[in-house]
Amino acid sequence: IAKDTNLASEVPAAAAGFSNSLASLFGTIPGVLLSAATGIDLSVILRSANARINIHDATIEAVGNVDIKSETKVETQVTAVASAIGGGGLAAKTGLELAAGYGLASSEVETNIGGGTRITASGSVTVSAKGATTSKTVARASSNLLTSSVNPTSSSVAIAISHTDLSVNASVGRDVTITAGGNVNILATGTSKTTPDASTYSPIDGRAGVGVALAF
Repeated sequence: IAKDTNLASEVPAAAAGFSNSLASLFGTIPGVLLSAATGIDLSVILRSANARINIHDATIEAVGNVDIKSETKVETQVTAVASAIGGGGLAAKTGLELAAGYGLASSEVETNIGGGTRITASGSVTVSAKGATTSKTVARASSNLLTSSVNPTSSSVAIAISHTDLSVNASVGRDVTITAGGNVNILATGTSKTTPDASTYSPIDGRAGVGVALAF
């Protein structure tokens, strides 16, 4: 089993909500500090986990069930926040607030039984591969926020891109022999989830706000 997940996903269920919020807060601090001076926050997180099992010309005998499985779980969570508090920094000259985030969760999972492998079990035999990828990207861009001098030509752009790439394969070769007292199961299961979220905000005036959310 291979995992590349957020730290908050490993805490007990009772504390999951609080931990997710805390982890998200800590993740935004560097970008918020940078955007306070520049009006720009560009955030990228790439995560990947692979798991492979290859059995070739083996003999497996068991009293009971035989389970041969590989599994992965990959999560990314990206937050980009652009807000030059008080209208300072480069945003005061360019009039542009830009928040762009990109998150990638990728995984390859394989369980391969090949050659002249022989599996004998009094119970069931299961050969499985299972993978899950989740990518959530949030982009927020704000203009004319907490400022004494309003810029009517200010613009905000928020771009959120969530990307998952998952490959799951479970295979049994033509020369493999499986003898089972129960069922023989060959399973390949994959789940992917993408959540892009982009928005802009200008409490006072402003020229334009553009939000782009992409998932693939």
